Amino acid sequence: MSRFTKFLHAFIIVVVFTIAAAFGQCPPGTWGLDIIINPDQYPEETSFVVLNTEGDTLMQGGPFMDIVDYQPQYISTCTPIDTFILILKDSYG
Repeated sequence: MSRFTKFLHAFIIVVVFTIAAAFGQCPPGTWGLDIIINPDQYPEETSFVVLNTEGDTLMQGGPFMDIVDYQPQYISTCTPIDTFILILKDSYG
């Protein structure tokens, strides 16, 4: 392998890891909030909302249409550092 090819491979690896690190982290003063919902056999009845302590909606999801039953749903976002309230809803009851 030539020196240029080695350099090019190393450069690509550095660029990929730099981009992943830049887009994979939350800005200062925030943190990553990851929600994993495991719906039952009726995912279209499942929804959720995440509120901060003042009642502002930070994140919401569902109903989960056109997914395989019991397939986990992954939702992520960056949010201000705070205490959260998770409300999980099942429209059937």
